[in-house]
Amino acid sequence: MALKCVSVTEARSNFSDLLDEAVDGVGTMIIRNSREAAALIPAHLARFMPLVEAVLCDLGASVELSHDPEVMEAYRRGLADLEREDIAWYEV
Repeated sequence: MALKCVSVTEARSNFSDLLDEAVDGVGTMIIRNSREAAALIPAHLARFMPLVEAVLCDLGASVELSHDPEVMEAYRRGLADLEREDIAWYEV
């Protein structure tokens, strides 16, 4: 899912519209002082973030810091599976 980017000022002014877009599956990255500050994403994706972070932690990687094409591709495939509501298994 690609996130559109908006400033904090724009997010404040258009929060209701951005929330409606998130419900419809469109995420928004909120930028403050030229840096990513927060993301507004669909709730069904947010529920899976702890799982994604745990898997990446076990792999010694993070999405934010990883530039490894294989890690990023695996992450994209995982998100696509979750969006299709395919079951994702993770064994501890």
